Amino acid sequence: MRTENIKVTFKIPIPVDKPDLNGVIYSKEAIRNAYKNVKDIPIEIPCNDGRFLPIGVAQEVELIEDENGMYITGVGLVWHGGTEESVEIKDGKVTSFKVNGIGIAKEQEDNYMADRQIKTIQWTINLPMDFPSEWDDDMIEFHLNESSWCCSNLISKLKKYDEKNDCICGICEAKVAEKIESLISEERNKTLDEVLMACDIECGLYSGDVKNLTRHILMRVLDGLRE
Repeated sequence: MRTENIKVTFKIPIPVDKPDLNGVIYSKEAIRNAYKNVKDIPIEIPCNDGRFLPIGVAQEVELIEDENGMYITGVGLVWHGGTEESVEIKDGKVTSFKVNGIGIAKEQEDNYMADRQIKTIQWTINLPMDFPSEWDDDMIEFHLNESSWCCSNLISKLKKYDEKNDCICGICEAKVAEKIESLISEERNKTLDEVLMACDIECGLYSGDVKNLTRHILMRVLDGLRE
């Protein structure tokens, strides 16, 4: 039997201050912070190539703490699935069957991959790093941008920060690069329009007292805009 949009509920126990099955230890504070506002996240299964295939969505997720420990409960939808059966068919209709198992279908995989897109993401990472006390900001920036220091070193530094603080989300922000470029372009055009209007006013375009735009006048306009 095959169907779609199967409503599911789940309860996932969370080991606290002891290793999970991956050998990772989570603190209570990290768990509480992580589940403050979790909803509409994918239900996924791992693939052999390292990626995760969404098979549904967890619409509501709640962290519960009681005498039995900490666990999360939630409700959601699995997109495709049904029952695995041994059937007897007569005249095109199932007349009897035995349920052998509950299955989750993977028909969604091809559509999921076909709908993927590539976007360039600009990451802002506010990572605390230590440097010699005599270095000023210019020396630090030269060291990170133009010396032999490699940005691949960030991988180990971020891993250490993650191990110490349980997560790096608090120091990271992601923005779609195309969106940023569009906003910069809009802001640039707005600035140029303001400069043009200020120059027109300074040159008397609207008052009828038109005069040439000299460098002195232009500098005065720009100083005014800066203020």
